[in-house]
Amino acid sequence: MSQDNDFFSFDDDKAVEFIRPRLPQEIQDKYTDNEIVYIGDIVYDFYEKKGFFEENNNDEVDLDVDELIEFVRACLKKDTEAEYADEDIEFLVRGELDYEEYLGMWEA
Repeated sequence: MSQDNDFFSFDDDKAVEFIRPRLPQEIQDKYTDNEIVYIGDIVYDFYEKKGFFEENNNDEVDLDVDELIEFVRACLKKDTEAEYADEDIEFLVRGELDYEEYLGMWEA
C-alpha cells in the first residue's frame, strides 16, 4: 500500500457513484447504496484479516481475488438480513476493487 494514500479518506457515497454504473444493467438498481457499501465493509474486513493494514507491513499486497470473493460470500451467508444473489457478489466485489484501483489505494 502506498504511504501517500489514506484508506480512511475513502468516501462511501463516491464509491457507490463509481460502482453502480459499472455493474451489469440488470443489477444496477437491485441493491441499495447501503448494501453496496456493506460489500466494501466486508472487503475491508478481509484486508484486516490478511494484515494488509498493519503499519509495519511493507510487503506488496498479494490479493487473491477469488479468495476475497469466497470470503464475502461466506460472510453474507452468515448475515441473515442480507439478501444478495450469489451470482451478483462477484460483480459487487469487483466494483469495489475497481474503485480502489481508481483511487490508487494499492500503488507502491
